[in-house]
Amino acid sequence: MGRPDYSSLWRGLLILALSLRASAEPQFMVVFPAVVESGTTVQYCLSVLQVSEDLNLKVSLESKGEERVFYRDVCDDGDKHICKTFQAPVVEDSEIQNFKFEIQGKKFHKIETHKIQIRNYGLKTFVQTDKPMYLPGQTVHFRVVTLDSKLKLADTLVSFEMK
Repeated sequence: MGRPDYSSLWRGLLILALSLRASAEPQFMVVFPAVVESGTTVQYCLSVLQVSEDLNLKVSLESKGEERVFYRDVCDDGDKHICKTFQAPVVEDSEIQNFKFEIQGKKFHKIETHKIQIRNYGLKTFVQTDKPMYLPGQTVHFRVVTLDSKLKLADTLVSFEMK
């Protein structure tokens, strides 16, 4: 087996880089998950390229007319690459919210809004017996375990028997 041919990948990256440099406007990219678990820490990353003026950056989450801003900064010294975290709101079941990124300068203003689903996976309870079938009069042994979405014990282990 020989080495893989990366020439087409490099050609594509070169074309992308040249097309980005052809534009005088700032270029940006925000990466974030589309589905997050309720109440967990969520990471997003943001890159701003070709900064030619002071730019105000704002990242927020919008729901039911309310905006929760979790990042503000001024991009004034060239390209900016950051990864930050925020705490996802706690929801009952599932809720669609808007992940909003705004970049604004004297000559440039852009707002990007994308939907993000926040889900509450809840607790799962498993009931186990020591055998698949019992005869009348036999003692039935149960084990009940409740786990969260990360498979950690949510409650204490309960074990009991029934006649």
